[in-house]
Amino acid sequence: MDRYQIIDGLMVLMERIAAAMTEQDIEIQLTEQIDSRLVEELSTDIFNVKIPIAILLLYGFVVPVDFRRGSRLEVRFVLRVMQEYFLARHIKRADLLPDLYPASVQDLVRDLPDDDS
Repeated sequence: MDRYQIIDGLMVLMERIAAAMTEQDIEIQLTEQIDSRLVEELSTDIFNVKIPIAILLLYGFVVPVDFRRGSRLEVRFVLRVMQEYFLARHIKRADLLPDLYPASVQDLVRDLPDDDS
């Protein structure tokens, strides 16, 4: 895997993390945090190996919410706008309808070029 494939994989991973950080009632809402173990599981699907959460923390995409409690560590995107951006990329890539997502995410989906993947 070359560096461009790694970067592409990290972008897809961030999209999947953002998608996993949603919950649906009538509309889809963004959640504030995600368990680091789920993040590592998502990385396995993309890279065929578990990327330790420490690596992703070093890249600065996600940060711990609080101190680790046993084996559980909750993380969140460093900025809410990053979460919204990666969710918009996921929606565009998966060809989902953005109507049920928050307005800020809908705006980002509309702003993404059609060939963004």
